[in-house]
Amino acid sequence: MKKTRNLPISSIIWTTYTRCNSFFKERGKQITTMISVGHVYSKNATKVLQDADLKLNTHMIVEFDRNTTKFRVEDMVLAACKHAHHDFKIYISPYYRLDVIMKVYNNMFGQLRHEEYWPPYQGTTSNHKKKCKGSTKIIQNQD
Repeated sequence: MKKTRNLPISSIIWTTYTRCNSFFKERGKQITTMISVGHVYSKNATKVLQDADLKLNTHMIVEFDRNTTKFRVEDMVLAACKHAHHDFKIYISPYYRLDVIMKVYNNMFGQLRHEEYWPPYQGTTSNHKKKCKGSTKIIQNQD
């Protein structure tokens, strides 16, 4: 985290919190825009599906049993779905759909209270003023 090394811990927490909140707001806007234009999946997922769709002509269905509706494909499930006029999207987990992803970004961050209102810490504390074992003298070679 740039520009936070010399800050007190409460300032680092505040900075981290506000940066995460900004990221969530921005990402939520991006996904809302993508959904409003009609996208179902993210840009990366859509590109993978489009690339796979372009390659479908190079894959062959070796066997197809109409009684059991079983396929044996040389390379891809998408080819089997296309051959049977079957929608492959039902095999993709709903967690990849933008409307499901958007639910993560809908939960806005609550207000971060000032440090004075934090409950008292009950755990152990470290004492930074303890002396280290051994010498703390800096050795300098001077000729």
